[in-house]
Amino acid sequence: MPVVLTGLKEAVDNLKRIGALDDGKVLRAGVKEAMTSVLLQAQASAPSGVTKHRLYTGELAYPGYARQHIVLTTGMTKDKQRAFAAVGPTKAAYYVAQYVEFGHFTRAGTASGTGGQRNRRDNRKRKKEGDDWIPPHPWLRPAFYQNLERIESALGGSFVQFFNTIKPSGSAL
Repeated sequence: MPVVLTGLKEAVDNLKRIGALDDGKVLRAGVKEAMTSVLLQAQASAPSGVTKHRLYTGELAYPGYARQHIVLTTGMTKDKQRAFAAVGPTKAAYYVAQYVEFGHFTRAGTASGTGGQRNRRDNRKRKKEGDDWIPPHPWLRPAFYQNLERIESALGGSFVQFFNTIKPSGSAL
């Protein structure tokens, strides 16, 4: 579901004219500010286990590890004309997005995690039978969709605030 903002082309043209977009800090800051509400809601709604477990790296993770490793990353295109942001788990906490957000079969073949085969053919067979499927519990996608209006208003607000700080006296932007 794309977000459509009007008036950004004019804003970008004005920023180019003023010379404030050369390094892209304004765009990145605006996008980061807009996505902060998604980050906070994702961290609050991310599932937290009740027992410690090992990560794929062998590191011991305690309950709440995934919740603490939800991050907001921002970036710019090489031409410094577009900024982007992503909210999600770090590489070490990928499992919270892959398995919890989208659902999964249990690793060992049963809901209790004991016994069973671990190959794709068995997974397809189990999927047809409906056995050992842990249903998805979305938490990241709802965090984004529930904050769409805030994202739109924050993007617009951050650029208006920036224009007010750089507007030369006596000029009309």
